[in-house]
Amino acid sequence: MPPSSAQVGDVGASVVAKALFRNTSLTALNLSSNQIGAAGGEALAEVLGAGAACALLQLDVSGNRLGEPGGTALGNAIAGNTVSLCAMSRLWHGNPAAPARR
Repeated sequence: MPPSSAQVGDVGASVVAKALFRNTSLTALNLSSNQIGAAGGEALAEVLGAGAACALLQLDVSGNRLGEPGGTALGNAIAGNTVSLCAMSRLWHGNPAAPARR
C-alpha cells in the first residue's frame, strides 16, 4: 500500500521521521491524506530541520490536519534546512485553521 491515504497518523509519521533521519536514497515522499496532526508534522520537521543525511527533495503533506503548530514547525524547518527540500506540496491544504495567504 502506498503511504498516501494509508492513515498513518501521528505515530506513523513519527516512525517515518525516524527512518528519514538516515535516508540517503528516497527523494520524494507522499504522505497526503494520512490523518497526520501537529505532533506528526513536528516530528517530520525535527528531521528536516536537523540537516540530517536526508536526501528528500519533495514532501506532500496535503490533506492532513497539521494545524498551525505542525505547519509552522515544517515551514521553519524547511526555511533553515541545510539539505535542499525543493518542493512541499500544499502545506496548508485541508487545514481549516490555516492562516490567510497574503
